[in-house]
Amino acid sequence: MPVIDKKMQVPWANPWLDESEGQELMAAYDSTWLSMGPRTKTFEGRMRAYIGVKHAIAVSNGTDAIDLALKAIGVGLGDEVIVPAMTFIATVSAVLYQHAVPVFADIELDTYNIDPMAIEKLITKKTKCILYIDYGGNPADHDGLKRLSQQSGIPLVHDAAQSLGAEYKGEKLCKQGLVGTTSFHTAKLMTTIEGGMVFTENDEIARSVRMMRNQGEDPDRKYIHQVLGTNSRLTDLQAAIGLKQLDKFEIILKRRSEIAQYYYSRFKISPKIKLPIIRTGAKNAWFFAPILVENRDKAAKALGEAGIATRVAYPMPAYEQPFFERYREKNQKYDCPNAKWMTERVLNLPMFHAISSQELEYVAENVLRIVDAA
Repeated sequence: MPVIDKKMQVPWANPWLDESEGQELMAAYDSTWLSMGPRTKTFEGRMRAYIGVKHAIAVSNGTDAIDLALKAIGVGLGDEVIVPAMTFIATVSAVLYQHAVPVFADIELDTYNIDPMAIEKLITKKTKCILYIDYGGNPADHDGLKRLSQQSGIPLVHDAAQSLGAEYKGEKLCKQGLVGTTSFHTAKLMTTIEGGMVFTENDEIARSVRMMRNQGEDPDRKYIHQVLGTNSRLTDLQAAIGLKQLDKFEIILKRRSEIAQYYYSRFKISPKIKLPIIRTGAKNAWFFAPILVENRDKAAKALGEAGIATRVAYPMPAYEQPFFERYREKNQKYDCPNAKWMTERVLNLPMFHAISSQELEYVAENVLRIVDAA
């Protein structure tokens, strides 16, 4: 096969949706109960059982899930929330929604996740919680984070938007912190098109999130509003899709693992490609298939010219995003050299269930051709 095939177009992501989702969607439509209702409740119950957690509360998207989680634990004006310097912007935005201050911790160079040792140096009397992710589905140092939380008394909020289905020492992720959240966006590991969920063992936090997602209404008394809330309900139409996605979720995870194993078996021979490390006891969900390369932007451009879509997640530390300038404290500087180094080199390759063996080979051959020639 030629290395460049003008007929070959490989997308970065492509959700696995088939007639089963369509049939369940039409059944929900025909029931005439379209907004949050019985299918949402069923979806919550199945997700609760899948994760092995007491409460699972469906919301309209992953950003709302983090927002409501932070509100439920009382993050407010002037509080500090420690976040990874390399993360999707929603992790940071949700902190700012509370009029709180994001404090950026550097990351580990081998897993691309927040470094507990970096966190320890940033804790102050104003620190309200630690909000962290598992980059690309690769579990963070949950043992180290739990120890730090126990020693400091500062709770963990786990943004597991990228790591639903991942495991750490035999436990599903999303339950490691006081609160966990995830996303069901179209590009995520499983989808409700848009949607999210909040997980917790804490009854009061769960009750608070349920009220806030539904305009602050008391779940036991219609039109009695106990707190300031919003409309963050997941619809039954979305839940219908989620139920069928959950039916095949383990197949999706298995296939993504196979894709990652193929990529990395090909790339480990290249001295110019750095691959992530998975810590002992961890199972990666493989939301991303990341590699680190020099001249990243040039490589991404060349891959695009070969018909291969990639993503740079993320092109800069979160504190360098243009919008954040107005929120930065005067003369504030951030010391996160690992995140800076990583964001200049990270490139995320196509990763989706239906990618063919021919497409995988085409991606791998072009990555090796372009990177090794640089």
